[in-house]
Amino acid sequence: MTTLLRSTLEAADGIEHITIHWREAGELVIGVFLLASSLDRAEAAAERACRSALDRLPRMGRWHPVSVTAPMVPAYYEQLMRDPPG
Repeated sequence: MTTLLRSTLEAADGIEHITIHWREAGELVIGVFLLASSLDRAEAAAERACRSALDRLPRMGRWHPVSVTAPMVPAYYEQLMRDPPG
């Protein structure tokens, strides 16, 4: 299924990697790793990519997005605190 999702992506979204996980309740969780200049842009690109995949892939027709969120990455922020930009 990851290959199917990747086939619908556009380079402009900056997506580098996708993972898929199934939860116990039969829910599909799609992890999208991408480059973006802000959290808002990252979440928008991930949502756009997932919605596009659902629209283009009939096999995915029964799924619908529930939420788009980004986890905080502590190592990144710890590095920023040690070596602030500028």
